[in-house]
Amino acid sequence: MRYIVCYDITDNRVRYRLVKLLESLGRRLEKSVFECIMHPRDMIVLHDRIMNIIEVADGDCCHMFHVCQNCEDYSYVIGNDYEQGFGELMVV
Repeated sequence: MRYIVCYDITDNRVRYRLVKLLESLGRRLEKSVFECIMHPRDMIVLHDRIMNIIEVADGDCCHMFHVCQNCEDYSYVIGNDYEQGFGELMVV
């Protein structure tokens, strides 16, 4: 399944840790937006790992959206994009 993960984090150290995690699991679409292909149970594990990284009390925020097949069929990219294979499902 395809997920979009985006964040708003002020602390550079925290942001760096989250970026490294997300880069290991998906591809960067924008500076603070990642696309990940994974099984729903792996997304739950990712949620827990993100909760251990971000500092909610300091105002950090991370959104995770499931992109259903119907939505994928009607999504478009305007501008630069590249195709990148994800291979097998990733276990977090």
